[in-house]
Amino acid sequence: MTPQIEQKSQELGHALIRIAAYIRRRELGKRIEVLSYDLIGYIAAHNATKSINTAGALRGFVVLGKNILAIEPLNANILIEHLDLLIDGIRQSKGIRQL
Repeated sequence: MTPQIEQKSQELGHALIRIAAYIRRRELGKRIEVLSYDLIGYIAAHNATKSINTAGALRGFVVLGKNILAIEPLNANILIEHLDLLIDGIRQSKGIRQL
């Protein structure tokens, strides 16, 4: 993976972990926190498939958090946009086509 992807994953992970701490629904916050750490680890290990899957799962939990008002919509939209960009960047760096 490129250094830009690794840096983006660090930034996203940091933001997601901080937001997870403020989510009142404990299970949702815990899942986002754990997946954020996993994402950073998979990217550091250059595991594109697990990185994409984990970023996708995080995206799903952020959307859920937005829909149940556990995450501010503005913050959720920013996170979703950056997760989508990260997924696209991983796919491009590894030559993986989107289905």
